[in-house]
Amino acid sequence: MLTKLKLKRSEKRAIKLGITVVLLVIFLNLVVFPLRDSYVELTKRKKTLTSSLVKFTKKLQEAKGIEAQIKSYQKEIKQYSRHALEGGSAELAQVALEELANKLAKAQGLTVTNTYKERSKKEKYGYIRVSARITVRGDYDAIIRFLEAIQQAPELIATTEVSLKHYRGYEATVTVAGLSGKEKS
Repeated sequence: MLTKLKLKRSEKRAIKLGITVVLLVIFLNLVVFPLRDSYVELTKRKKTLTSSLVKFTKKLQEAKGIEAQIKSYQKEIKQYSRHALEGGSAELAQVALEELANKLAKAQGLTVTNTYKERSKKEKYGYIRVSARITVRGDYDAIIRFLEAIQQAPELIATTEVSLKHYRGYEATVTVAGLSGKEKS
């Protein structure tokens, strides 16, 4: 049965050392190395998440800056809306533009010989672009004053094209464009 072996002291030490080594290897493989690998993996993930957080924080700050710009532009658009041409539709805005151009021409002593409506174009930011061509006759200085009056008018209008002819006096065909509020549905 069980017989008792007599081992020398060096053999006992060798067996204890062997068991200690086996237990140490088992402990290292089951506890220490998995913890170390887990720590390395967590460190890598932490670096990745930290860099992502920094990147998203910068984008958020940029977005806040853009949001502030948008609010600034919206305020500016509201300011200019007071100067938009009157009319709830493109047709009414077209008529208002023609009347304004005729009034500015007559104020400079010009004779309006013709007006042409041009097709309105839908635009962004709550405005419709309307335009008209107006042909005026008079002296050169009056035509220049008329063009300046268009540019300095408080309404949102501008000249986009000018054609000047000289035959028995000066005649100018001016394309005037203006902005009106969008049609209300």
